[in-house]
Amino acid sequence: MPVLERVLVPGGRLQVVTDHQDYFEQIESVVKGSKLKVIEYNRPGSAAEGEFVGTNFERKYRREGRPFYAVAAVKGS
Repeated sequence: MPVLERVLVPGGRLQVVTDHQDYFEQIESVVKGSKLKVIEYNRPGSAAEGEFVGTNFERKYRREGRPFYAVAAVKGS
């Protein structure tokens, strides 16, 4: 059982956003290989249209044309 499944409480949610494609691919592989259900990413209120988290870091990287990757999942009850 992946650690993700063990440490999340039922209904617990995981959201990961990164600008590192290799890291994202590793996380996505673990999530998809688990019993967690992949769901739509839930943007925080600070995020503008087209942003994931709405941080200055994200805005700077977007101006530079760098891509971002996101995955969200939830543990069933």
